[in-house]
Amino acid sequence: MSFLSLLRDIYKIFSPPQRRKLYKIQLLIFMGAVFEITGVVSVMPFMQAVGDPEALRDTISNIGYLDFMTVYSARELIIFLGLTSLLIMSVSAICSIYLTYRLAIFSASIGVNFADRLFENYMGSSWSFHAHRNSADMTKHIAVESQRFADLVMLPIMMMNSKIVLVSIFLVAFVIQDPYIAIVAGLLFLFVYVILYIVVKRQLAENGQTISETYSKRFRILSEGLTGIRDLIVLRRLEGYSRAFNKHGIMLSRAKGLNVALAQGPRYLIELLAFGSMTGIVLYLYMENDGNIGGLLAIMTAYALAGLKVLPSVQQIYVAFAHVRGNSESFYIIRDDLVLDNEGRSDIRQAIVKKSYPLPETNVVIDVRNLTFSYEDNNIAIKDMSFVVNSGEMVGFVGSSGSGKSTLMDLVCGLLEATSGTIGFGKKSNGSDLNMAVVHQDIFLTDGTIRDNVALGVVIENICDDLVLRALESSHLADVVNLMDHGLDTELGERGVKLSGGQRQRIAIARAIYSKPDIIVFDEATSALDGVSERQVMNTINSLAGESTILIVAHRLESVKKCDKIFLLEHGVIKDCGTFLALQLRHPEFFGSTK
Repeated sequence: MSFLSLLRDIYKIFSPPQRRKLYKIQLLIFMGAVFEITGVVSVMPFMQAVGDPEALRDTISNIGYLDFMTVYSARELIIFLGLTSLLIMSVSAICSIYLTYRLAIFSASIGVNFADRLFENYMGSSWSFHAHRNSADMTKHIAVESQRFADLVMLPIMMMNSKIVLVSIFLVAFVIQDPYIAIVAGLLFLFVYVILYIVVKRQLAENGQTISETYSKRFRILSEGLTGIRDLIVLRRLEGYSRAFNKHGIMLSRAKGLNVALAQGPRYLIELLAFGSMTGIVLYLYMENDGNIGGLLAIMTAYALAGLKVLPSVQQIYVAFAHVRGNSESFYIIRDDLVLDNEGRSDIRQAIVKKSYPLPETNVVIDVRNLTFSYEDNNIAIKDMSFVVNSGEMVGFVGSSGSGKSTLMDLVCGLLEATSGTIGFGKKSNGSDLNMAVVHQDIFLTDGTIRDNVALGVVIENICDDLVLRALESSHLADVVNLMDHGLDTELGERGVKLSGGQRQRIAIARAIYSKPDIIVFDEATSALDGVSERQVMNTINSLAGESTILIVAHRLESVKKCDKIFLLEHGVIKDCGTFLALQLRHPEFFGSTK
């Protein structure tokens, strides 16, 4: 990928406000370069006055609008020119400091904006998207690649841009002063840097790819190791993760270190070349002027100051090229995710269930018709399924593993989009959409308080403690919370490690109740619990009957005994439907004998 293609791709990603800021900064860059060269040029008359005051006075007298300065003595003229030069150089320095600040702020803001956009796009994507992506990679993109792009791609590009403008203006000034020296010196340095860049660019690109790959692997090892720490401790397999993390860390440090060396190393060669060039220029001017050092003092000083400005700038341009080449992979890793089509998806569930439709004012809250779903490998999970659920019913879904129970609930919840068929949802009496909540087998708890976990996702200022307490009472957890020293402010620890399995499950139920749902889905919510905990949780679920429509997916048949009706699924189709006793009579091989 060429450098110009990279610039074009980055510009396409920028938002209109970012592009406007870029134009303003470009104007500042040009103004800063003008101040830089003005500062250098201002030194020439001062040094000429120091070396040959009378010659300068003759020059001034020949310039009509400056002849008023001839009334000043040589000493006064030198002081005036010195102070003027110092003032211009001071303004130039202030402009350079301000420009550096603006460039750094702009680049940093781009990195933060890209991280924000990535997070927003990931959070606004469907469950199907997340099911096919690794969370460690997404975390890396947000936390590392966006920052890497800002620090090692965007900032170098901006700095390189400013230095190219500066060098170009100085080069034009040199050509005006002495075309031969300017062209020879310019071509010499250009040739050296081009050769250096050609030699190292492939290695820089390979190192950049290695950096991205090792970051990804380290994030995965980190995520898996910390998440599975309990099993790893018991199995005594911690060393394998530590070794793998260290191995990729060594590869990462070598790749990053080599990129820095390839970028900074040529500086010493260029310094030698610059000293040799400056010596050659001085000797050339000395011989051209027959050894008249006084007349050369101003021009030699200007060349020296220009060298102090231009040579570091040329080196910074090369370093910037090297950094961009070595880290451009970070941009292309996140580019596609920056433009995910999530516009207007304020309610992801409704956006994904594109084939859903409102039902007329009846007692039916869910009407599934001819629903079919297949995965990307054409594995059909749900086949032409139809059923209805009435308001306030408790409905069970049972079947062997792989029968399609959880997939069906994901479709109803809007986490997956049906291949064909429709899902109809009822309305509230005021015409608004029904609220839905789900309680999974694997409960997600944050490293926060009970209040935070029950009102998950609600801004803390908007959390209603009364609703939290009511939800805890409905989930039969209020007594336990009241016995805790800090009540609702009790910290649960990461993934709720301070709670038992049954308590974690009831926190999840309280979370579902907090949102005042019209429909609650319990997807294998008790399958991981012991017998006592399961009975306690099922008592909680049964107590919600009538208040909300309840859908229960279960392996254990005890969980669906009190359901109004039960659907028996087999290979993605509804094999039978009825009450527990009716199905027990018709399918004793599954529900057990009634004897």
